[in-house]
Amino acid sequence: MVEIFWYVYLGLVGTAAIGILIKGEKTLFYIVDFIISIFTWLGFFGYVTHTIMFTPLV
Repeated sequence: MVEIFWYVYLGLVGTAAIGILIKGEKTLFYIVDFIISIFTWLGFFGYVTHTIMFTPLV
């Protein structure tokens, strides 16, 4: 049951990131933040689904 809330939260965070990508201003700070957010979202997705996506070195 608790995992369902993680999936919902993951979907909300992903949807918000895509929405900001479409509607937000395209400044250098925003682009760097979005690139970092992609790796953060992938790490969070791996944590929630118990999937190893990168080597432990990363």
